[in-house]
Amino acid sequence: MAVSGHPILQAENVSVARGGRVLLQHVAFAVQPGAALILKAPNGFGKTTLLRTLAGLQPVLSGRVHLDPDTAVYAGHMDGLKPTLSVVENLRFWADIFGTETITDSLVACSRIISIVYTWRLRAK
Repeated sequence: MAVSGHPILQAENVSVARGGRVLLQHVAFAVQPGAALILKAPNGFGKTTLLRTLAGLQPVLSGRVHLDPDTAVYAGHMDGLKPTLSVVENLRFWADIFGTETITDSLVACSRIISIVYTWRLRAK
């Protein structure tokens, strides 16, 4: 699927260090509107570090990240769902984060994510 326009997320030659050790070097990619970026690697390869860096929670050692902070929310693997909340309460939480009146938009977003992951898994087989 060809997508035109400016990238909604772009990393240009990004390097990241953590604890005095360089973890990522020269990472570069662009995500166009309507596209998805899937990070797949074994534990300890820097996926979470990259996501935290893209979200502005981890400093860039070198390079640049282009992302409008009003268009993204970081929800790490431990942050996505709150176990003390019901499904509806979790959806209401994310609806509030995205500034919507109802959970409908949250349901649509969840549906899209599930569809993307399911499609990706089918292609990986």
